[in-house]
Amino acid sequence: MIKKSEVVEIIYQVIDTHNSTNSLENALVKDINTYIAGINGSLDSLGMITFLVEVESKINQAFGTEIKIFDEELLILNNGEYESVETLSNYILKELNS
Repeated sequence: MIKKSEVVEIIYQVIDTHNSTNSLENALVKDINTYIAGINGSLDSLGMITFLVEVESKINQAFGTEIKIFDEELLILNNGEYESVETLSNYILKELNS
């Protein structure tokens, strides 16, 4: 069974990649409570899509899966699965274990 900590670590890897290619003002903190999307998030829609595609790719590569993380309908929800590292990792874990 895949652990939440493993999923969070992959999200943190994508945060590192994001931070290395963006300005300091657009940096994301590697913390479970970091907001990614929504009103408190620091990613615009293109940044969010890029971030989610990268997370999806790394998750599928790490666990040998073919799950889809990016969903346009979830992207428009203000307090949805993409809001924070916490909510995103919970969503991914649910998808991996379903």
